[in-house]
Amino acid sequence: VIMQEKESKKIVPWVGVGLILISLFMPYVSVMGFFEVSGFEIIGYVGEVFEAVGDDSGDDSLGDGGGDTDSDDDFSLGAEGWALVVAAILFVLSPLFFLITSITSSIILLMGKSPRIVGIVHLAYVAIFMVAALASPSLEGFSIFSIIGFGFYMGAFSSGALLAK
Repeated sequence: VIMQEKESKKIVPWVGVGLILISLFMPYVSVMGFFEVSGFEIIGYVGEVFEAVGDDSGDDSLGDGGGDTDSDDDFSLGAEGWALVVAAILFVLSPLFFLITSITSSIILLMGKSPRIVGIVHLAYVAIFMVAALASPSLEGFSIFSIIGFGFYMGAFSSGALLAK
């Protein structure tokens, strides 16, 4: 009986890894069910953006970037604006982060160890996102939570399974 209990506890983190991977096939962005983007599609879009930024990094055609630094028209986001920026960045990078944590957890599990540390980091990432998203502004009842699909929530909270001993 004790041996079966230990074996079943070793399966729980694998379930978490499986749920994270399955979540990447589900919608991370869902706009009223009409427009949906899966986690793997977001990873592809992020890769394309990083590639485009990398291609332009050596381009000096914009000059020295100097200009009128004493302008009274300085743009400031404020606390809510920065919360929205942080939440958006964390959300866009979340499928990649979830994929990395699932791969890392798989390696740790194959070595016979517990992926609790990875689960804590994964859960901390989600907690930081949630705090930033809750602090971000909403417009006419529309917030960042209005476009988050089921796949994100599934991947985010399956980290609980990684915390099992």
